[in-house]
Amino acid sequence: MREITVHETNYLRYADNIEQARIEQAMEKQQIANINVVQGATLPIRRLGPKRLFNMVVGLFMATFGALTIALLSQYFDHTIQTPEQVEACLQLPALACIPHRRPGRAIAAVVRRGFCRILRLNSASPPAPWEVPPPLLEHYNTLGERLTSSLNGRRRVWPYALGVVGCRRGEGVSTVTAGLAAVLSHRNQGRVLLVDANSVAPAVHRLFSVNRAPGFAETMANGRRGVIRRVASHGFDIVPAGNMNGNMPKTFESDRFRRFLNLAGARYQMIVIDMPALFETSHCARLAGLCDGLVLVVEAERARREVARQAKRELLRWKADIVGVVLNKRRFYIPKWLYQKL
Repeated sequence: MREITVHETNYLRYADNIEQARIEQAMEKQQIANINVVQGATLPIRRLGPKRLFNMVVGLFMATFGALTIALLSQYFDHTIQTPEQVEACLQLPALACIPHRRPGRAIAAVVRRGFCRILRLNSASPPAPWEVPPPLLEHYNTLGERLTSSLNGRRRVWPYALGVVGCRRGEGVSTVTAGLAAVLSHRNQGRVLLVDANSVAPAVHRLFSVNRAPGFAETMANGRRGVIRRVASHGFDIVPAGNMNGNMPKTFESDRFRRFLNLAGARYQMIVIDMPALFETSHCARLAGLCDGLVLVVEAERARREVARQAKRELLRWKADIVGVVLNKRRFYIPKWLYQKL
């Protein structure tokens, strides 16, 4: 009985399939379909897309929002010092000046001009022209000299005065700031000014004023050599180049020798401006800075991190250095200056 039931079920299924196939074949021959077109296609009167104005507005909004988000996140995670207000808030020291960064085009033009003049001087006996404060930066250096003089007048100061200029890392423009400061102080009738290049690691004063590097400060510190002072008549101050470092640097720059040099220089000069090496690249910089009467810390904008600047301050104070103030160097203005004044 069970087998009979199974065969009957299969028979009925096959019969239904055959009947369905027969019906479909007949409908295909007579072109009859079980799908009917309710409404025919019509040409739209108004174009549906793309919505250009809407897309432009949405794109402008998203671009503005994305740009602001990136700028805010970049500002939040950026730990570098960028403005004089950040200098005073971070280091709790007065910002003496903010010196802008020279445009690359002007700097390249100046280099090309100096190279061209050097070629012209090959057959000439006239001496090379010394370095001068760039006219666009003259106002800022005058501000630096005025604030520094005012700060020194408010302190207990005795003549001569040894002022050291130091930076955290190499390349922050300490030598240029030192040269400009010496020029401004000499023009402000601060007595006779002596510019000393104590940066034996990366000396630059001799290149700025086109004088021989040696003999200089290193020879004086090593063996007490005299006759190392060069006169810069156009600026009204004298310079001592770095010299050649041939011996043990920490032994050469001992505190007693540096103090003896300051005493000898103080007998002839009222203001001694010293270009110091980078603080974190030499072992004797902080020790020599502590022997100066005052110290100016140079910080490069958008490069010097706040933690590094604080560490530099702690290191200088550990050696009992008297930090007069901070110079924010190479500050970049990405929008016009008049707009900065409006903001």
